[in-house]
Amino acid sequence: MICRVCKHCGAMLPDDYEAVRRHTEWHARLVRVLALVTVSPTRAAEVLEQMGKLG
Repeated sequence: MICRVCKHCGAMLPDDYEAVRRHTEWHARLVRVLALVTVSPTRAAEVLEQMGKLG
């Protein structure tokens, strides 16, 4: 299987549009959570826990 490498984190991704889209969305959510940490660390921890469950 041909793979792609994420330019942000170096993760190896399958050459599949949906997999790349999900990974890109994960990065976008992570950026929002990091911004949330400054406002509400407790809420940010809850969101990070949910992200871990989602993969």
